[in-house]
Amino acid sequence: MMARRIPAFLVLVILMGTSAALAGSSWRLELPEEAHVSGIQVQLKDLVSSPVPAAQGDLILLGQGEPGTVATVDRRTILRKLVESGLAAGVIFSGAQSVTVHYEGSLIKSEDLRLAIRREVQSLVPVGLPGAPASHFELHLPEVTLPVTSDIQIEVMRNNPLMPGRNQVRVRVKSGGARQDLPVMVLLHAFGQVPTAQTSIKRETPLTPDLFTWQWLDLAEVAGQPITSQSQLLGNCAGRTLPAGDRLRLADLKPMPAIHAGDQVELQIQRGTLMVSVKALARQAGCLGQTIPVRNELNGRLVNARVTGPGQVEWRR
Repeated sequence: MMARRIPAFLVLVILMGTSAALAGSSWRLELPEEAHVSGIQVQLKDLVSSPVPAAQGDLILLGQGEPGTVATVDRRTILRKLVESGLAAGVIFSGAQSVTVHYEGSLIKSEDLRLAIRREVQSLVPVGLPGAPASHFELHLPEVTLPVTSDIQIEVMRNNPLMPGRNQVRVRVKSGGARQDLPVMVLLHAFGQVPTAQTSIKRETPLTPDLFTWQWLDLAEVAGQPITSQSQLLGNCAGRTLPAGDRLRLADLKPMPAIHAGDQVELQIQRGTLMVSVKALARQAGCLGQTIPVRNELNGRLVNARVTGPGQVEWRR
């Protein structure tokens, strides 16, 4: 005679009952006929009015539903999810056989969301340079289906100011118990005075503002890292030959040597609190702060000294 097969669901119930008896503890899961939710995900604790263990209460039963719609979750579905998560031991069902879940609220309006995000992102826009056109930015948002049950709250997950061009900013949108993080692309249009060479400028030529024409440009549309202020030229020379009409970039700047190879320099020698100066000959060029070899003309000794200014080096003993 062929043995009768027991349905898998009944096997789960039998195992649960056995586990509860062996454990000597149980907990009651009383289901209502209906439940009203507003969150992104429906957890077990959202469906019951009586307390349930914390781990079981956090169990996710349903995903996001569109506001104004309903869904149904029955005992069998809840039991299956509890078993799959290892949380079914000791459960005793009571109340309804299934729960009708009502999703509350309304979908957020994209224009309302855009305006709310713009207000918060505005604080990240850096102050423009004097005389520059006003900075402005564009927002590019992904699709959002956040259900709204109360006022929208926006939290920008960034503290440092925006840079000209594209910026990825993470924004947290909250309404009631619902929350969603969005990757927002912010295109900042900020302006700087960008220099263009009036004539050809040879390599290592000291850079001064009069060598260039200066024009306010949208830095979001300028390739590379352009110079945006005349003060950036101070103490620099051209790192390459610049043809007429070329824009000056940060990569084109080279610190201007304060001393050239073969220059006679003043070598300051410090011994404790005593400082003496002697003449010396620079063996190579050096910028401020660099260490270069110089020859002490008093004794012919070669030492490595730090450049402290035009024609001046220092050696500490």
